[in-house]
Amino acid sequence: MNDFRSHLWDIFVYIGIGALILMLVGIQDLLHSTRHLNAVLEAVEKLSAALAVIIVPAILMLAGALVEPLANGFEKIVFWLLRKAGRETTMARSGTALETYIQKHFTDQILGEGARPYPLCKEYVEANGLSTTFMPFLAKFGFYRSAAFCFLVYAIVEAWRFTASLDPAAGTINNTALMSAVVAIALVLIYLNRGRQFLSYQAPAVYAAFLGPVLSRLLEHNPKDE
Repeated sequence: MNDFRSHLWDIFVYIGIGALILMLVGIQDLLHSTRHLNAVLEAVEKLSAALAVIIVPAILMLAGALVEPLANGFEKIVFWLLRKAGRETTMARSGTALETYIQKHFTDQILGEGARPYPLCKEYVEANGLSTTFMPFLAKFGFYRSAAFCFLVYAIVEAWRFTASLDPAAGTINNTALMSAVVAIALVLIYLNRGRQFLSYQAPAVYAAFLGPVLSRLLEHNPKDE
């Protein structure tokens, strides 16, 4: 059941990213009088309603799935560079106390002293169906990470339009493309940071689910004095 829910969250994220890509193509058309989105809509109109209901979500999901590994690599490179430069903002980890407790009483003997217990705890929680509260955090992290990558690609395209307009043969400078690229870069930073925030919420949810049965047993063996 948990596997089904996990895959369902993945599907929603992929379709959402596919829809975002379509929206960005539409914005390009609006700003630069191109007709890429019109071509897509005309192709959809040629399909029957039954086929469109199946094919359109499938294409959106495929687009989102193709973006995901690229976005994953992009996010890792960005934060690796920030760590190397010593400029990555250290986010408060509300699960630190839980993590320390689990390390001391459970995982130090299994994983070795100082090893982070998150992977083992997540696997245990999923295998035993203890909780699914961490799944929305993981899904939102994936969505914001992939959205940031889409905005980066959009910014690169807009920057290319602007630099091409600097050629005297182009006639006029495309200031719209420049402003659009700046806005897109700002969105890249905002979405990357927001995605990291949701990732930081995931570990405390996993640790709390892992400790739930343990705390229940402790309360059963040590009832509160009345």
